Amino acid sequence: MRSILIVDGDEYSRVYLREMLKKEGYKVYYSDKGREGLEKAREKLPDLIICEQVFIDIEGTEIIREIRSNQNTMRIPFMVLSKKSDEIDKVLALELGADDYVVKPYCDKELLARIKAQFRYERKKDGNETHTEEILQKCGDIILIPSESEILVNGDRIFLSSKELKILNIFINSKNNSARRSEIIQKVWGNNLENQPQLLDAYLSNIQQKINEKSIFEFSIEFCGKSEYRMVMKEKPAEI
Repeated sequence: MRSILIVDGDEYSRVYLREMLKKEGYKVYYSDKGREGLEKAREKLPDLIICEQVFIDIEGTEIIREIRSNQNTMRIPFMVLSKKSDEIDKVLALELGADDYVVKPYCDKELLARIKAQFRYERKKDGNETHTEEILQKCGDIILIPSESEILVNGDRIFLSSKELKILNIFINSKNNSARRSEIIQKVWGNNLENQPQLLDAYLSNIQQKINEKSIFEFSIEFCGKSEYRMVMKEKPAEI
């Protein structure tokens, strides 16, 4: 049975979601406080975390940071379900490592579909598994391990959210390392295209920043016209 942790200070929202998920057959943990929710995440290690961003005791963004910085919880899919609807709030949460962002009020069917989509790309909690039977994807000094939510860049592990991983995988496995904007959106977000072009740009920028922190190459994802992007790896200019 899949388990889901709900962290939400709004009682009506929390209870409604809890009962809906129980009817769908999920085991549900819940908390009405941010810090308590963090502790439950570390204790229960749920298969998915659904979290508000508005709490009295802690900023919602700090919850994402702590989940992503903890070795035991960093691979757990994290969905924001919040009344905060500003684009900047969405982008910040996604850049910090949230896998999805849903604004309240939401459509029940759409939310359940998004939850199921997270489980299709479930991350393994055990970081000690071997990869001898896996086909590793390589490009330059980047190594993508299919079962992991991390990549190796110049030998160093870098965490990517599930959507960042999907986007990078599209480029690595495409002809000439290029892909159309519509193709990326369809493969990563499905048919829900609302506001996604702007979010895609934020994801591309975040992937580029993370890889360039470790890569010996100059990594970029460039817009090359006709709504197409191309992943480029160049040798860094020699330091004088």
